[in-house]
Amino acid sequence: MNIRNLITLYFFLFTMVANAQLRPALHVDGNQLRDEVGNKVVLHGVMDSPNPNANNSRWGILTIDDSIPACMAYFDKVLDAVTDNSKGAYANVLRLHLDPAWTNRTDIAPDPNQYGEADISRFSANKLKNYFKKLYWPLISKALHHGMYVIMRPPGVCQSSISVGGDYQEYLTDVWELLSRNDSVRKYSGQISIELASDPIRVTTKSGLVTKNAMRDFFQPIIDVIRGNGFDGIIWAPGTHWQSEFADYIQYPLVDENLGYAVHAYTGRFDVNENNCEPTYSVYRFVKSVPVLYTNPIMITETDWSPENPETGRDDGFGSIMYDNYGTWSTATTSKWGTALKAILDTYDNIGTIISKPDFYIDVDEYLKNGTIRAGLNGIEEACGEPFFRWYKEWAKVDYPSTERYTHVQQIPDDPFEFSSECFRAKLLYENSYYEKDNGINSIRLTNNGSAGWRYDDAGLDLSMHDSLIVELAYPVRFASKLKIFDTSNFWADTYYVNLTNQATRFAIPLHEMMTESGRKVDESRIRMVAFTTEMPQEIQIKSFSFAQTYYDGIATVRTTRNDGILYDLTGRAIDRSKATTGVYIRNGKKVRIN
Repeated sequence: MNIRNLITLYFFLFTMVANAQLRPALHVDGNQLRDEVGNKVVLHGVMDSPNPNANNSRWGILTIDDSIPACMAYFDKVLDAVTDNSKGAYANVLRLHLDPAWTNRTDIAPDPNQYGEADISRFSANKLKNYFKKLYWPLISKALHHGMYVIMRPPGVCQSSISVGGDYQEYLTDVWELLSRNDSVRKYSGQISIELASDPIRVTTKSGLVTKNAMRDFFQPIIDVIRGNGFDGIIWAPGTHWQSEFADYIQYPLVDENLGYAVHAYTGRFDVNENNCEPTYSVYRFVKSVPVLYTNPIMITETDWSPENPETGRDDGFGSIMYDNYGTWSTATTSKWGTALKAILDTYDNIGTIISKPDFYIDVDEYLKNGTIRAGLNGIEEACGEPFFRWYKEWAKVDYPSTERYTHVQQIPDDPFEFSSECFRAKLLYENSYYEKDNGINSIRLTNNGSAGWRYDDAGLDLSMHDSLIVELAYPVRFASKLKIFDTSNFWADTYYVNLTNQATRFAIPLHEMMTESGRKVDESRIRMVAFTTEMPQEIQIKSFSFAQTYYDGIATVRTTRNDGILYDLTGRAIDRSKATTGVYIRNGKKVRIN
């Protein structure tokens, strides 16, 4: 490909993205993804890699400049297919592997101590920079033009053991240092997100110990580099054991305002397989392995399955017949493993899914041959193609991004601490429960490290008209417990708290003087969460919440207005409903959002 053609191609692709109708920018809000106007969003898509082997040599067998036009033409057709709603395909996110076939040097020998894509000894930052410009950014541009979001995955997979301060941490830092500085990546950070690593198995301290804080200490510095470079999009953090174990993040959390977690869901992960995948047990095991789903959004960035193929039987050398599956990573069936995964997805509303290959979603060869779009893997019901083809179509009707809709406006009751209101969440962290005792006392039963309380939407709860919040307990708490007040939706953020373990039953919180441990003043006019937390299982019995001394100025005056149906702006002025622009208003003493 000559330089003139490359320049023409880059200019065309940049113009194409600039002129495309991009999907609304996404951000993390609590444990949900939300778009620009506040809609909850759950993504569903496919993974692909511009690699001859991964693409079945459909565009060629060499990863050289001359192969780029054919590679991009192939991807254009695949993206056409997986996003063609008129023919039943509804993928809206592409996980793009920045494949090391393009970023590794070919003039030096592989490291004999590392296997395949885990070998970073031949990685070239110059080649990554070169082919990000020539290949990866054009592919990202095409995906954006097709109305998809993009999750970038770094080249290759993790080594069997990676350590804090080790060469693999340095490698990932180099990759994301380079890419998070890219002007285009930063410009489209609402549509492009970053998955920090693929398939960590074992993460250790610098001295080689497996500790609970190792994952935090490994990935937090990389996140800090990315944010320092100005990338403000979503970052997806992996767990260990091939991205199936995340429990250590509860005690040693990653701290970031726009963070989700990337899970790989194959049979055998979470201690669930074809022999023990009863739905209720599978949900239990998933939550035990991935408890961060309570606090952050989850993307299953790889999943697939297919049953044994009876046509592949062969002797295993020990007198038994063994069978291959239909080409997937996972050997399993829809009626067992697939049903278990669906139960997990149905139970929790903040888990997106990405199928590990377009071929496992649609029949790519059939589409390339005659334009027909049908489920992949021969449409076998016991393989993942057929159910996902059906599920994606169903899921596309809900939780999709759009600036044309706003699905829900949270109504904060006159008493913002009602236990019966939609604001109350018994399961802010872990499976806690709530009940009301006969004497009117509200009781929260918290599990080990559990949290329960109130979560408020983006507009928040305005407590600025009050001097103090008075919390009265029926009895002193027994074990270490706190009442936390957040002005952010990030559960792991530095925030204000009251220690409840001093044998007292009445606590006065000075709302205008709330400071975090780091010395930041909490914004009492936009409270996002109020949460009881505990280190040990215990029951906290709450007698009442009340306010001391109320100020009546500005918005507080509007909040006390009678239920006259009139719309007010946040300065207290009455507004003609037909002339109201998009924003937050007051009606009948409650905040509402108008679109």
